[in-house]
Amino acid sequence: MGTPRRWTEERLERLKRLLDIHGRYDLALETLRAVTGERLSQGGGSDAFRGRYGLTPGEYVRQCATAADAVPTVQEQIEEWRKGAPTEEIRIIPKSDGLSAILLLSDWHVGPDNGVINRASQLASRVASALQDRELDEIVVCMIGDIVDGEGIFSGQEIALRAGAGEQLKIAVHPLYLMVRQLAKIAPVRIFGVAGNHGRSKKQSPWANWDYALYQILDGMLREEGISVTSDISQLSLVVRGRKGIIRHWAPVQCETAAQARRFGDWLHNAKAEWIAHGHWHHWSASSRNRKLILRNGCLCGDNDFAEELGYTAAPSQLLVMATDGPCTSWPVIPIEFDG
Repeated sequence: MGTPRRWTEERLERLKRLLDIHGRYDLALETLRAVTGERLSQGGGSDAFRGRYGLTPGEYVRQCATAADAVPTVQEQIEEWRKGAPTEEIRIIPKSDGLSAILLLSDWHVGPDNGVINRASQLASRVASALQDRELDEIVVCMIGDIVDGEGIFSGQEIALRAGAGEQLKIAVHPLYLMVRQLAKIAPVRIFGVAGNHGRSKKQSPWANWDYALYQILDGMLREEGISVTSDISQLSLVVRGRKGIIRHWAPVQCETAAQARRFGDWLHNAKAEWIAHGHWHHWSASSRNRKLILRNGCLCGDNDFAEELGYTAAPSQLLVMATDGPCTSWPVIPIEFDG
């Protein structure tokens, strides 16, 4: 007997949707040809298509192209399933309880020669390995600042820099773009971003932030993939598995003292949130306070003067959180760590 084929309810539903998409593919092509041929100069046909399907014919054709190519194979698989496929054991696996992955990205500090791009290029495959054999509903990517090192942030910074802020954007956006495309092959991706302190440009608007500029560039590059980046300067709220959380770059290094606990408590209370993720301190942790989950992300840049100043060294790392429908404080946290 061959390797068992695991037919989950989710997979059968995806096959059904795929065939449904293919059924509309010819209509999308026909409408697109009519529009481009100026036979629908008033736009009525195109508008009607958008009203029905939420996309222009051209957008729909691009989204359907891969699905259309795959349909013959999918139809063969379903026919084998219906016939019983004598050489294979076909099983229906009960629908899972639901699982989302949250990937925290922060403190890359692209600019100095710190090995971060090499680590960033490996990050998607490390994440994919950690997610192997898991049925995911989505991957939520949270970029929480200091992706680039900026310039003029502290005295003597220019000595360590190998690239100015503009070039840092160019260097950083490439691995981010490739990473998102790889992750999108695993599950649908949502992306959020908040700016860090290293992105700021002094004596200018808070929006003049290199991290924020990076997110806008990435958003433009991913639009053709049907993916957008939601970004802000200081803080964002988002919901994962029905649990509202907030992301920001800076927060107290820990929440054990009364003053620090009050700061976290105020943020969570004001946002009516159940979890918070932040960066800045270059070493990761996961803790809880008053039944709220507090995540502190690591860094990809490795040990540097900041780590020495803190008196705390740690392996370069980024956090992967497995969000379930259970309480946030029970969510498994997986550090993706690197040598260096």
